[in-house]
Amino acid sequence: MKATPHAKLAEALAKIPDSRIADVLLEGMSATTISRSGAVEPDTRTRIQAANLIIQYKVGRPGVSDGPPAASNDEGEGKADLVQQMAQSPAFFRSVEVMLEKAAKLRDSKDAEEKA
Repeated sequence: MKATPHAKLAEALAKIPDSRIADVLLEGMSATTISRSGAVEPDTRTRIQAANLIIQYKVGRPGVSDGPPAASNDEGEGKADLVQQMAQSPAFFRSVEVMLEKAAKLRDSKDAEEKA
């Protein structure tokens, strides 16, 4: 079977020692640039990119989401995964709390309208 470009790239990158990757990222954290006036200044964009990559290596890449996860009524693996995510991420837990508070307010206001 023919190797895909992704597999070829992954294979080539696997040959780079972790220490070399760390060295490059640390160099990026102290990157500088030369302004039009000739002054040496911190290269903020490169430093931020290096910091983000370091965080991704150390902590993990944040999940990409278009919104809250779809609701289901089963007690299967999906809910266990969701509970695990909330336990590991205070920010995710708080976002779920905020959504529940908003949903409760909407429900309460609809109930009040129906009674009126």
